[in-house]
This record gives sequence, structure tokens and C-alpha cells, in this order.
Amino acid sequence: MKKGPTKGVFVEPIQYAARDDKDSKAKGIQLIPVEGMGCINIDFDLDTEEERRWLAEAMTVRSRESTRFKGNPVYHVSISWPEGEHPSRDQCEKTAHHFMKGLGMEENEAFWAIHRDTDHDHFLPSDPQQSSSGESDRHGAAPIRLRATSSIGA
Repeated sequence: MKKGPTKGVFVEPIQYAARDDKDSKAKGIQLIPVEGMGCINIDFDLDTEEERRWLAEAMTVRSRESTRFKGNPVYHVSISWPEGEHPSRDQCEKTAHHFMKGLGMEENEAFWAIHRDTDHDHFLPSDPQQSSSGESDRHGAAPIRLRATSSIGA
């Protein structure tokens, strides 16, 4: 029996990023190890699928508190690394902070996960409308794809 929330705008994206989703399980794709995931500006244990669902619920509840934004608060970013480069946990976390700061989102909550099988990271900051700048150019829920360089997070 599943425990923890199963609905909310962050549940499916976090399940996908952590490889907790049904498709990943059906394909036999291994879960992302705890060392390959992290949170920014929100303190949650990520050891179990249930804990990750509670994180998703907390991010969903927080995004509903926005008085300025009524759309989908999930900002899904895929950060690709140069072929053959395998960033450390520290590099991934620094890159996520760098990205958030660049968009004026350094106060936002976020979840990130390293996908070693695809050489890219998934990064899910919450509600860009809650950013310190109060502005966002995001429209819709289309993922953003970025290419990292070795100098980011070095």
C-alpha cells in the first residue's frame, strides 16, 4: 500500500526525477540513490519514496499560497553535461544554486536529481512567481533544457 500523498502538481515530476514513477519501474530503471538527489530551501529527508511524496506535497501546498500565480507552478529544467562528464553531487547542487540565482529564484524551494544514465540532471524549482525579483518570463509548463559547462560548479 502506498503511503504519502499521491496527487499534487509536484508529485509526478518528483517521482519522474527520482525514478519513483510507474514507467521507470516498469522499464527496470534503477531508483536514483539518495546521494544523487537534493533539496534547496526546504528541509526533507529523501530516503524513501514516501518521504519524496511528502516533499512534493509540501512544495504543492507552498505553491498554492501564491497570490500572483494561478497556473502550473512546476518549473522543470533539464541540465545536460558534456558527453562523458559525470558531475559530483556538489557540482550539481552548485549548478542548481547558480541557475536559481541567475533567475532571481534563490529563495525558492527546489528538488534536483542526477540521472547518470542520461548525463543530465533534473531540477524542479517551485513557483517562479514567488521569486525575490517578483518577475518571471515562464509561460506554460514546457521543460527548459540547458547545457552545463565544466566551469559551472567547479
